[in-house]
Amino acid sequence: MKYISTNKMNHQKWLDLRRGYIGASDAGAVLGFNPYRSAVDVYLDKIGQSDNLDDNLSMLIGREMEPTIKKLFEDYENVKVRNDNKIRIDDQYEFLGTNLDGVVVGETVPVEYKTAAVWDEIPDYYFCQIQHQMMVTGAEDCYLAVLVLGRNKQFIVEKVKRVDNFVDGMKNHLVSFWNDNVLKQIPPQPESLKDAKKLYISTDPDSIVDANEEVFSEYLKLNALNKQKSEVEHDISLTKKNIMIFMQDKEVVERGGIPIVTWKKSKDIRRFDRKRFSLEQPDTYKKYITTKEGNRRFLLKDVEPVFAALEGERDE
Repeated sequence: MKYISTNKMNHQKWLDLRRGYIGASDAGAVLGFNPYRSAVDVYLDKIGQSDNLDDNLSMLIGREMEPTIKKLFEDYENVKVRNDNKIRIDDQYEFLGTNLDGVVVGETVPVEYKTAAVWDEIPDYYFCQIQHQMMVTGAEDCYLAVLVLGRNKQFIVEKVKRVDNFVDGMKNHLVSFWNDNVLKQIPPQPESLKDAKKLYISTDPDSIVDANEEVFSEYLKLNALNKQKSEVEHDISLTKKNIMIFMQDKEVVERGGIPIVTWKKSKDIRRFDRKRFSLEQPDTYKKYITTKEGNRRFLLKDVEPVFAALEGERDE
């Protein structure tokens, strides 16, 4: 099996390197199982246009806890685990790779370390990650060692079997994603509003596209929903006002001794007075001014009555 040594490689170098292949943690997102990351996120990352932070606190905590989870796992299973220190590359496709947390000595079974606040069952995107690891390494099993750090602290170990039908289907999907999307720089279909905003950042100034029947139908639907939203928000405001009038200076409303509404004052907030600073220290203020690229604003024009009038003229 081909591999790239990560021994003595710093974390940023590893992050830069892994943009050149689909890793195990990418698999669930590409397949649509990751609630925190989408195929569009992976696509933008692989073509070097991701605006996501490469690291976050959860990832940092996970890395820092790995030695502890390793020791707990070794004691729990009465085995020894060696750090893998390599990026393993798929025998068939060089753009499929995985970086294992560890390998059980003597069994050559991957071990994946996780931290979690709560735990019920293996999330779908973790399942994809583990199956991806077995796909690349050829292993038949993979250990999942989970340290639960929430209120009910636990240490959980599960040995997951390779599911060949799933692995085959996943591999085909990942290969298509790489060849048809990443290499051709054709983005996958957006799964959410957030995806669409990430993909379509730039504009062709003053450009216009004529609405087809499908888009016009979507416009009518959204316009109706916006009106319903306005009515609901108005009703919510009125109802809140009525309850506030009833409460006056009281903080809690109870029903049968059970609190049903609270209206309490929050702590005072200290804020930086930017306007005053810019007036009193204009030179210093200008030194720290940066330009941020503007965002596209999506505005719906309520011109439905115009089209209704035009339809009426046609009917006459």
